[in-house]
Amino acid sequence: MNILFIYRGAIIPTRGGIQRVTNVLADYFESKGHKVLYLTGKNENDDEREINKKRQFFFPNNTDVLAKENFSYFKVFLADNKIDILINQNGMDPVLSSLAYTAKDCNVKLVSCIHNSLLSSITNFSSAYASRAKKYNLGWILPITDFSIIKKGILYLYKNKYKKHYKKLCEISDSVVLLSDNFKSELDFFVENLSKDNIIAISNPTSFKKEKVDLVLKKKQLLYVGRVGTSQKRVDLLLLIWRKVFKNNPDWSLIIVGDGPELPKLKNEAKILKLERIKFEGFKNPKQYYIDASLFCMTSSFEGFGIVLVEAMQYGVIPFAFKSYLSVTDIIDDNTNGFLIKPFSIEQYADSLNKLMNNESLRNKVSKSAIEKAGIFSINTIGESWIHLFKGLKNYE
Repeated sequence: MNILFIYRGAIIPTRGGIQRVTNVLADYFESKGHKVLYLTGKNENDDEREINKKRQFFFPNNTDVLAKENFSYFKVFLADNKIDILINQNGMDPVLSSLAYTAKDCNVKLVSCIHNSLLSSITNFSSAYASRAKKYNLGWILPITDFSIIKKGILYLYKNKYKKHYKKLCEISDSVVLLSDNFKSELDFFVENLSKDNIIAISNPTSFKKEKVDLVLKKKQLLYVGRVGTSQKRVDLLLLIWRKVFKNNPDWSLIIVGDGPELPKLKNEAKILKLERIKFEGFKNPKQYYIDASLFCMTSSFEGFGIVLVEAMQYGVIPFAFKSYLSVTDIIDDNTNGFLIKPFSIEQYADSLNKLMNNESLRNKVSKSAIEKAGIFSINTIGESWIHLFKGLKNYE
């Protein structure tokens, strides 16, 4: 089969989770004898050295996705490359999805992927928008959004804004792929009374190959990997959590791997809080950090999946996360292979960390369970789910 991924930006694996997952899937599909191409927008800052030139192609108009020249180019591209399956990696985007629908006119099967929670940014509104509200001196309004009647009002407005898009996405796509069965209830919120036989769930695969992990070599390190920010990722909460645990655990350190516009701000905040044994490593390949660390800290308001949790678990790093989005329970079995914390309790998070930081035998037990759980997200397992989907769409045996 000939498979085409479309996305807003170039598929550069180091840029983000969707790009990394796309690349892992593409490598797997090619290993099974399929041809894979990318057709995307282009950013002026894209490093040509990071682009897979055999796969990567660009729309002619990067400023207007729905320009006529993009539609014309797209149709010719599909025909010339004999594309069988189109995977829209921006299923949440009404604009790119409108372009993707053109595939149906070209006898190409359309798979639309939704890579995030549809509602968690609203259900966790006061956390997700905390930094933005404080920036404009509107922090006082956040507690009001937690009142049931206010939250229902926000959800009503949000539903009206996007219901037409998700209804159309489900009607036109041959398959809509969510990251978790748990997200089907969120899609129901937008597309009630619509047949959803074409809606399935396939988790993201881990990016790293399976390796033997020596738990004896683990260091007393807490690790964060991801974009460094205060809205969705809430790294500011991680600093507050560390403030509660570092004094009583003098042989432990916190390592933050990642970059973002707010990195200087958070470095300064760490100084203001007088935090010790905290390192901001910037953007780095996280593999060695996973090998070294013992505990992994996620403090996000919401996620689509949280593949960094699985990557950490693969290397025996015990994950901690707020139970703030539905798919996190697919990854972490609370108190077995990781720990789920009540949103957004800094006290409970700190207490749970202290419990593990002071109990080596428990750490070893949970680490082994984490490694075992990570196995179900291997590319071989996840990749086969995709191949099964393709065969069903094309009626292949």
